[in-house]
Amino acid sequence: MANSTPTRNADAASPELSATLTEHRRSSRKFALHFAEMGAAMYVPFLVLFVPLGLGLIDSGALMLWGHLLMLPAMAVAMVLRRREYAHC
Repeated sequence: MANSTPTRNADAASPELSATLTEHRRSSRKFALHFAEMGAAMYVPFLVLFVPLGLGLIDSGALMLWGHLLMLPAMAVAMVLRRREYAHC
């Protein structure tokens, strides 16, 4: 990608993943709050890391690494909050 930047890449990937998750959950008849919670679990780690990226404290590789690593516990928290809905999986 010629005009690729770390924030643009992260901004592009998050909506794609959220849209895929939303479509899957819609077919499973889950509620809109579930979409928002899990979407936030995927977005928030990157949003938090944009600050150190902008300050030059981390590079694009660290943004992608830590964004994805922090996404896992964030998604786990979202799932624990809705344990009953995820227990059947």
